[in-house]
Amino acid sequence: MKTALFSAILAAVLAGCIEGRPNFYEPQLIEPPADLEIPPLERYHLLLLPTGNLEYTAGQPVEIRFRLLNKDTVNVLLYEWHMRETENIRIYYQPYDPEQPEPTAEWQCYEPEVKHPLHYYQLELFPGNSVDVTIPLPFLEKMPPGAYLMYAELTLTSVDVASDDFVVTLH
Repeated sequence: MKTALFSAILAAVLAGCIEGRPNFYEPQLIEPPADLEIPPLERYHLLLLPTGNLEYTAGQPVEIRFRLLNKDTVNVLLYEWHMRETENIRIYYQPYDPEQPEPTAEWQCYEPEVKHPLHYYQLELFPGNSVDVTIPLPFLEKMPPGAYLMYAELTLTSVDVASDDFVVTLH
């Protein structure tokens, strides 16, 4: 009995050491060609949501965490998810006056710095699952105290996902 149990355990351990066996837990890095075009996904329902505190001290570093949530009933596979996750989200902003119901200024865009070479991996979100991404916003360190209206959008070409407007306050 002990010999059979030992043999079964040894076989399981050795099976895990076989070269060429796929490892499903490591991202598959893709170094894309310069002319890479990824077609748009036909079906997805993704939400991009700011989470956590949106009040900061003026002149101090600011980071905002965003959650990308799959609200669909099917898996969503994003082939062009940047390994450097801060490259996946851009931010639009403008001064905000709560007395004005509609934005009055032009939107400014904070585009993340994209480092080369590009590294992508496939991000698969199952229904109801999400990924959190923390984005540093260095331009806010230079802004005077006040309220700023913002929205975020994914930099991916395969999906068109943007957050609702939200307000960040600098004290």
